[in-house]
Amino acid sequence: MNKDRPPSLGETNIYFGSPLKRWMAPELVKPTNKVCDPYIKKAKTLTKIAIKERNKLYKRDLKDFGMSHHSSTLIREPKLEELRKMIIEQSCRFIEDTGFNIDNHRVFFRDLWVQEFATKGGHHIPHLHPNTHVGGFFFLKCSDNTSMPVFYDPRPGALMNRLPERNFNNIDPASYAFHFKPAVGQFIMFPSYLSHGFTVDNGIDPFRFIHWNIEFVPKHD
Repeated sequence: MNKDRPPSLGETNIYFGSPLKRWMAPELVKPTNKVCDPYIKKAKTLTKIAIKERNKLYKRDLKDFGMSHHSSTLIREPKLEELRKMIIEQSCRFIEDTGFNIDNHRVFFRDLWVQEFATKGGHHIPHLHPNTHVGGFFFLKCSDNTSMPVFYDPRPGALMNRLPERNFNNIDPASYAFHFKPAVGQFIMFPSYLSHGFTVDNGIDPFRFIHWNIEFVPKHD
């Protein structure tokens, strides 16, 4: 920072920030993994079909490089009732704590699924979840060697004439993206408009997480 500049006048406030909520629930990891194991096993069977089609297209054996084993929906899985209850309760608090009024809305669990990255190269490009309000992750298997979630600046206007960042280690209004090193048993909750993705996994350790989408729908008497 240029020390020759005159002192800053007035007060600088930050508006239109994006909230993000994190908490730990390690007691849910073991039972959730047990429920998810057969779903991932079935997903891997379906992945094998996709692998054959991809190998045929590229005329080489790419194995499962870069792929993700994605389960069917877990919304009606009875053994995950406690998990769904926590997600619903915390989604409501998250929305209310950030200033929204949902007194005349009901919770609609749009989707809930588990996915596990392939042996090497698993990742997700930046994307968001339209027509929902809250998204999140619950990490079931991860380590210092596995992929990380990355979140991107949702302000399109801020990208039109970007200046270089002063310090990439800081998370501030100049940041284009930031990431978190996930921990087993950690939840991360965020508004669905927040673009997110995952870094490329090196395949050293398993990487598995629950993902969900919540929508608040107006009540009709």
